[in-house]
Amino acid sequence: MTVHRIADSYPAAELLRAFKGQDVVVSTITARDDGTQQQKVFIDATINAGVRHFVPSEFVPQMRNNEAQELLPQFVTPKLEMVDYLRSKEKDGLEWTTFMTGLFIDPVIGPFLGYHF
Repeated sequence: MTVHRIADSYPAAELLRAFKGQDVVVSTITARDDGTQQQKVFIDATINAGVRHFVPSEFVPQMRNNEAQELLPQFVTPKLEMVDYLRSKEKDGLEWTTFMTGLFIDPVIGPFLGYHF
């Protein structure tokens, strides 16, 4: 197995080198800060490297659920934007899969809402 070390700034040339020859790119980047924008860079590098499949970082509740959107817009809205971006890249031959695993409830909203798991 080859390990590629990439700078924290994720330079496009380094991503391209790491992604070339892969069957799929799986992102586990954080959803905070610029994670959504950074995933767009990953998606573009995936396409440029000739990789056909991308799996974005999706640790949110069912995004199209209105209650989830109202309760946690800071998590759900960026993910909806990401899915829209992925859909826009289908014309470039990109296939993608999302796994909606739900939030890590205990550390994220348990204490906030007073739940004790």
